Amino acid sequence: REKALVGSEGDAAKSDEIEKKQKELDSKNEELQGKAKEVEGKEQQLQEKEKMIEEKEGAVQERERAVEEKEKTVAEKEKMAEEKVKTAEEKNKEVEEKVKATEEKDKAAEEKEKAAEEKEKVAEEKVKAVEEREKAVEKKE
Repeated sequence: REKALVGSEGDAAKSDEIEKKQKELDSKNEELQGKAKEVEGKEQQLQEKEKMIEEKEGAVQERERAVEEKEKTVAEKEKMAEEKVKTAEEKNKEVEEKVKATEEKDKAAEEKEKAAEEKEKVAEEKVKAVEEREKAVEKKE
């Protein structure tokens, strides 16, 4: 009988111990579940941050593409401007050559005009000489 009592007391103690351990395990389990939820929340935050980073990287790539396009456009405009300058310089050269040719023609024309004036003077002098001869001939007659 004592053994039975001792046995049942032992069983009761064991049962209490098991219950105590079960409560401890339940408490630890709840604590771990809380931590798991915390970790899940942090993982979700990380995923959101990664998504934001990817979006920012996408925006940066778009900006880089836009900058590259602008650089291309600027390079093309610079090239066109250089070509316009070249064309303007060529036209300027042509105009300068025409001006030079015109100046030379003007000089030649002035020289011809001087020569014509000289001839005219000579002709006038000849006319005077002829008139004087005619007068001299008339006097002799």
